[in-house]
Amino acid sequence: MNERDWTELVGKEITVDDKPISSADDEQDLARPTVYRGTVVSATNDPAALRIFLPRTRKEMTVYPNQWVIRVIGEAP
Repeated sequence: MNERDWTELVGKEITVDDKPISSADDEQDLARPTVYRGTVVSATNDPAALRIFLPRTRKEMTVYPNQWVIRVIGEAP
């Protein structure tokens, strides 16, 4: 498994999806997955966790890379 240094994402804008796009096998899964877009304000590697600020709601949320699909804005997938 490719272990990423999650602390490198602090200050970057990311999107997080609740499931991979390729998981749309089921009829119900054809709806667009939940997507959040925000800026990483803090991160840890052990345990792997990102704290992101969501500008639309002006709130923060914690995401865990093992449960979310994380994409950095402007970075190749």
